[in-house]
Amino acid sequence: MAAAPPSRSDIALNAVGIGTGALAGIVLVGGALVAVRLRIVDACSARSWESEWADIEPRWSGRLRPGQGAGDD
Repeated sequence: MAAAPPSRSDIALNAVGIGTGALAGIVLVGGALVAVRLRIVDACSARSWESEWADIEPRWSGRLRPGQGAGDD
C-alpha cells in the first residue's frame, strides 16, 4: 500500500518553503560576495592612500623627510 498523495495545499506550502529558502541562500551568498569585494577594494584604497600620503605629507605639513636638509625643498 502506498500513502495518499499530498494535497494541493501541502504541495503549495512545500514549493513556497523551497523558493524562500533558495532566495535566502542567493541573497546571503550575494551579500557575502559584495562584502568580500568591498573589503578588497577598501584594502587597495588604503594602500594607495598611504603611498600617496607618504609623498604629499612632508610638503603639506612642512616637515622634513628622512635625509632631507633645511634647504632641500
